[in-house]
Amino acid sequence: MGSGVRSREILATSRGRHPWRGGMILANDHDFAQTPAPMEGVTTTLSSSPTALHGSHRQVPSIHLHPLTGSGAFYPKTIPLPLGNRVVVGRSQAGDTEDGTNGLFPCQWMSRNHALIWSGQDGKVLIRDTRSSNGTWINGSRLSAKGEKSERFTLQCHDILEFGEGQDGVPSIKAEVFDDPTLCVACKTLPVSINSPLVPSLKRNRTLSGGGRTSPKQGLRHRLSVSFSPHVHVPTRNQSGNDSDETTGPGRRLLPDGTVLDDKALPKTPRLERPSSITSFTTVKTIQDNFEAEFSLLDIGMANQPSGSDDHELKTAPLVTREALDLGVSEHIKQYGLLGQVAAVYSKSKSERFRDPRIYVNTNAPMSSIVCGVQGSGKSHTVGVLLENMLLPPDPRFGHTQKPLSGLVLHYGEGSSTTRTPCEAAHIALCSDSSVTPPPVRVYVSPASLNTMRKVYAPLGTGVVVEPLYFAEEELDAQAFLSIMAVSGGSDGAPLYMQIILNILRQLGENYTYTEFIRRLDEEKQNFNPAQLASLEQRMSLLKSFLEPATQANSAVATIGTSTNRRASVMSTTSVSPPSRRSSTPRFAEGQLTVVDLSDPFIDPASAAGLFDIVLRLFIRADVGTGKVCVVDEAHKYLSTESGKGATSELTKSLLSLIRQQRHLAMRVIISTQEPTVLPPVLIDLCSCLILHRFSSKRWYDHLLSHIAADMPDDAFAQLVSLKTGQALVISPACIAAFTPSTPPTTGSPANKKSVAQLSRKYLIIKTRKRLTNDGGASIMVV
Repeated sequence: MGSGVRSREILATSRGRHPWRGGMILANDHDFAQTPAPMEGVTTTLSSSPTALHGSHRQVPSIHLHPLTGSGAFYPKTIPLPLGNRVVVGRSQAGDTEDGTNGLFPCQWMSRNHALIWSGQDGKVLIRDTRSSNGTWINGSRLSAKGEKSERFTLQCHDILEFGEGQDGVPSIKAEVFDDPTLCVACKTLPVSINSPLVPSLKRNRTLSGGGRTSPKQGLRHRLSVSFSPHVHVPTRNQSGNDSDETTGPGRRLLPDGTVLDDKALPKTPRLERPSSITSFTTVKTIQDNFEAEFSLLDIGMANQPSGSDDHELKTAPLVTREALDLGVSEHIKQYGLLGQVAAVYSKSKSERFRDPRIYVNTNAPMSSIVCGVQGSGKSHTVGVLLENMLLPPDPRFGHTQKPLSGLVLHYGEGSSTTRTPCEAAHIALCSDSSVTPPPVRVYVSPASLNTMRKVYAPLGTGVVVEPLYFAEEELDAQAFLSIMAVSGGSDGAPLYMQIILNILRQLGENYTYTEFIRRLDEEKQNFNPAQLASLEQRMSLLKSFLEPATQANSAVATIGTSTNRRASVMSTTSVSPPSRRSSTPRFAEGQLTVVDLSDPFIDPASAAGLFDIVLRLFIRADVGTGKVCVVDEAHKYLSTESGKGATSELTKSLLSLIRQQRHLAMRVIISTQEPTVLPPVLIDLCSCLILHRFSSKRWYDHLLSHIAADMPDDAFAQLVSLKTGQALVISPACIAAFTPSTPPTTGSPANKKSVAQLSRKYLIIKTRKRLTNDGGASIMVV
């Protein structure tokens, strides 16, 4: 359609209508100079002095652009529009300056020369599209077809202005026009969309005739909130649809503050009171800058753009798929290791397969994971893969590693000296591939079983160093005594001698030292009866057996008085004395795996839990210069949900506290167990990743089902029972993956375009990858 015909149609639609519902009025040719302007936009200095236009006093107008919901990311702009100049609205390029006074936007869906905005001689603010590809829109109607220059249109109060049309989830810029700066300031406290309930009385159903669209296309456009600077006169429409000037009508006059009086000397339109200082552009600009400073702390109005919270969710995701990394998540996750491959992702209603099945564990961020399954299901193999990803030097075969972590494994085995086996995690020190450098492994054992445990770990080679577990006096704080004494932190129900110990610890407070504690305890125990003294000696002998000796001696333990403890007598008569002091090598270091193996027939599960609690606190306090990972191996052997289990309960509390503070302590926690029912329900609630290998207990499944977020279908338990060795069902709501949209693609948009999202209530079936180091959990066959 020709421009002249289209102009007449638009003019025709405006006649005889309500002044706020008429069609747009085209500007005259003399309103705008035809000489092109440079891309840098307006450079004229804005003056606060009024300029005479048609006999009325006016200030140089400016247009205010504020992002609304769904807009691309940009800070609010105030663009001056001196008479005779125009502002080019378009896409910025390298070298351009994007500030608050020009029309440049970092938007890929806008053309370089997208549209023009200028002020006419009669005070109107005009706009036209300059052959843009993705169009300029006013109130949902496109000004011209693709590649065609539009006519000139007048912007009115509360018009909705849009530039471009976003695609592929990338938003493109939506605007609302204000004629009163106080309205603009009020709305700036919260950017609103066209359907916002905040300003329903201000909306107008203003449409374009000819060339307009009937329905919005899929995709987001840049959304702008547009207002004019103070004292800019925006003519309204009379009932006939023609433009009229309130200052030039009969019986009307303009006061210095901008108020229009009618023939009765009454204000034509009620105005919001504001300080007279707003009459200067400088004051209005200061107010706007203050609002913009507040908006810099908010993430509203930037739909589909990574906000601060979105960026945090990407950085801290425990798992991420390869497709998600390729879609830009790799910019947020700096270190990750290959966990395995995804067979499918399931929800209650459907399943989906990924084109690229690789899935990675985010080793850069703290996380907590529970790995459970019956023996032979692949549980230990998965724990070994996780440790490889966190401890091995960089290797292109299993992901992207920049800095290895420091690892700790808590292990408690059962059986006699002839049936003991090494901790399976220690096999990470063995590797048949010469291109792989395995991490050093240090194993700390009970001093009474040092020689036996060295024989047990001898097959693993020189990469595994076995040392006795000794604590220095300065490492044993008051909490260490409570742990080893199997006290749950309070005196309720504790025996009399334990209440005395608690009283001594309270009196010492911050002045606690091991020497002073023993001195006061020696004074108090003089009043103990034989039964109390025997109980005290039993617990103290266990602690002193792990206390670093002051000098080398044939006896590993010095007892208090005459000990009746069987463990003390066995250790005092051992034929080979352990080293007098622990090694000077630090227990924990970057790229090193530390195993605390308390497999000893004379250490019961409660005592092992107390010693583990001490080691865990030392690990938390250790300065290793990198992240940490703690593996609670075979947790069902020494953890308990019962509050009366003493040291076992204390270790459980410590693990819960550690998981709650894992982000602040740079800690990753991996709990491996055959029986998930021994884990406290709150621990399952807090874990970020649940890896379930094969098991057939419906009671176990029901216990887990009541504490997980996944929406499990009816056949999920059947899937779990039928998993093959190495396969696992993974539940991790914060996992990041690339999913196919549930809605069908629209015309002109790419088909099956995936978007990045959290796993949420879905779950995965995966198969863990092969190990680079030796797998110590392999079954021993006859043939």
